Amino acid sequence: MLVELVWLNKIWDHRQQRIEFQLLPGAKRPSNERPTIFIAAHVGAWQFTPLVGPHYGITMPVLYTAEANPYVHSQMRKMRRAYGGPLVNREGGVRVLMRALEKKHSIGLTLDTRLDSGEPLPFFGEDAWTNTVAARLALRYDCDLVPLLADRLPKGRFRVSVLPPIQARDATVSLAEQSRDMVTQVNQLFEQWISERPGEWFCMKRRWPKATEKRYA
Repeated sequence: MLVELVWLNKIWDHRQQRIEFQLLPGAKRPSNERPTIFIAAHVGAWQFTPLVGPHYGITMPVLYTAEANPYVHSQMRKMRRAYGGPLVNREGGVRVLMRALEKKHSIGLTLDTRLDSGEPLPFFGEDAWTNTVAARLALRYDCDLVPLLADRLPKGRFRVSVLPPIQARDATVSLAEQSRDMVTQVNQLFEQWISERPGEWFCMKRRWPKATEKRYA
């Protein structure tokens, strides 16, 4: 994963030979005509998912977690310059993303990490604190919530897939209920990805409460 990040810019320079992009059935071609919230999980070659921005001609801020070491932080930012848009520190970054959406710009972020201020929603059959920010922003700003998945292919190649938008199954319920439904669908999608490639999920934090993990230890 680190090697992919180190070579990210050079791979992007040779993207015609190295990276393919596909729209899965039901997916919309990304464009600047309608703002989109792109979401991903730390699964597969996830660091390639923000490349949908430059590939489709979209400049979008991407939320990321800054490194504590200033030198490492600076180098990591340089490695991600292929994204073509601003990198937004996760600490206090939601306001930046909101301003981008207000200007009808798209944004990108990952959703599979633990958020202590989130909501307990099912994840692999057990409640886990879950980030509902993306769904709430999508409903508030009338945006599409679009999952992205990047796979590793043979011979050092990669494929980035754009999936159909996640939508609330009942538009008559409250916005809070709609957001929980949308994120529950996202969790189910992430479960599928992780189950298909369990060795490629980069889980950086304890995802479930300690009491839950002890039952499976």
